Amino acid sequence: MLEKIIKYEIKMSVPSSQVSTHKKRFEAILHKAINTGQGMKQTNIVSVEMLKR
Repeated sequence: MLEKIIKYEIKMSVPSSQVSTHKKRFEAILHKAINTGQGMKQTNIVSVEMLKR
């Protein structure tokens, strides 16, 4: 199977009290959504980066 990397950009407004833990929680939610989503079973998260704080 031929694999391609697709890059998405998502901008979120996060309360300043949650900034330090947000990336870890967001990544956990992404993994759960992909693992339980129909048609997403063969999708792997390559990286999750926080661009700005």
